[in-house]
Amino acid sequence: MACELIYVILVILMSFVIFGNIPLSAIYFTPKTILYILLIIIEYCSIFNFVSMICSEITASMIINILSFFIIFSIGAYLGGIANSSKYINGTYTDENNITTIVNQEINPNYPGDEKVKMAKIICLFIPEEQAGSLMDEASRVKLNQIEDLEIKNEFLRYTPICAIVLIGFVNITGVYVFGKKDLK
Repeated sequence: MACELIYVILVILMSFVIFGNIPLSAIYFTPKTILYILLIIIEYCSIFNFVSMICSEITASMIINILSFFIIFSIGAYLGGIANSSKYINGTYTDENNITTIVNQEINPNYPGDEKVKMAKIICLFIPEEQAGSLMDEASRVKLNQIEDLEIKNEFLRYTPICAIVLIGFVNITGVYVFGKKDLK
């Protein structure tokens, strides 16, 4: 955890040295955002720790951890696509003043259905990759002048800490239980 925090601080400092003054939104540095980021880091650490406790060999543990990261990322990307699918396709028009107007609205023929979208959203709540993605989406929507009255408008982010703590607890308790049953040589 300390290494991850040192890494984040070093990347921020190096980006200022290399790119100069980058106009970052203050949302990236609020205590709530930092809490979400720490919970996501702890989720990944607990998953990788679980795999390491189950495997007897270091090489197998590393390979499974790398593969599990790609599997988590792939499942998150697939279910995130389903969860973010829109029921309607909007035809829009943008005038010279950058004002966008919806011209027409059609039913999306590729919409998977309300039940599938709801189930995908629930599963995405427990995938660290999707939690991080929704956090960054929300942060990119907020502008600097809206920080004073900042509220989380994304329903997904309201449940992120609860789901993260549940996942961390479940994975760690299961890992300790399995490790306790293991015959150590």
